[in-house]
Amino acid sequence: MRIKSIPGTSIPIQRQKKRISIVMLCASILFGLYALSLIIPLVWGIMMSFQDKITYLTDKTSFPNPMKFYNYVQAFTELQAEGNDMFAMIFNSMWYSILSPVISVFTTLMASYVCAKYKFVLNKIVYWVAIITMMIPISGSLPASIRLSQALGVYDSPLTLVTAIGGLGSNFVIGFAFFKGVDWAYAESAFMDGASHVRVFFQIMLPQAISPIIALMLMGFISHWNDSTGPLIYLPSYPTLASGFYTYQIEAGRDLNYPVYFAGLFIASIPIIVLYISFQDTLMNLNMGGGLKG
Repeated sequence: MRIKSIPGTSIPIQRQKKRISIVMLCASILFGLYALSLIIPLVWGIMMSFQDKITYLTDKTSFPNPMKFYNYVQAFTELQAEGNDMFAMIFNSMWYSILSPVISVFTTLMASYVCAKYKFVLNKIVYWVAIITMMIPISGSLPASIRLSQALGVYDSPLTLVTAIGGLGSNFVIGFAFFKGVDWAYAESAFMDGASHVRVFFQIMLPQAISPIIALMLMGFISHWNDSTGPLIYLPSYPTLASGFYTYQIEAGRDLNYPVYFAGLFIASIPIIVLYISFQDTLMNLNMGGGLKG
């Protein structure tokens, strides 16, 4: 009986399949352990959010009995920062997490479209500046950034969102790659019908980028929703959920009501969980293809 082997080698196919199975088994075990390391703290935190404050201090592993659902109601009034309750922090998180990505993505796509589809003197220079700035560490720039916000009169004000206006960064690279793949025949046809450059961008090019736009908006929303440093530094009077919970934890100190705090954290994570479940395919698979195929 002749044993089949892989072409170009003397390794039997059966032995090769056995090796692959062992590798897959080891990888599955490692990823399973990693998943458990993430799931177990989450389950523990949710379980403790129904626990009594006194019981939590004495026993941090027992199942809550009875379960205190009132902790979730109490979270909306007890968790406060800078005189803002949880309702105000949710509102601040919404406008901060929605408007910042919208402004950033829109301005970046305009810059990436121009660099990808129009030839001018600084075309390649702008592209390489965008690439290089992604590699240069920005540590030490915080004092200058704060001084700039104060000079512009947007510090500790919703107007600080104007600092989200930009044209470089990772969004630029993604937008540049997308528009490079869009056939210019669309624009040429529109120009022949008398369309302006602005109209071509808004009515022809931008609608084709709807998939990466949604993905970039979602990633931007999640990033800003979880951002505690930005609001803490530039919007001290407008605490979001992320920065407000941090401030509350520091101010409460040893008097921190952990079950209520855990309840607030779980409430704050609900929008992110819902978004990821609803748009996981969009987040994981950025459609960077153009409109013309073949």
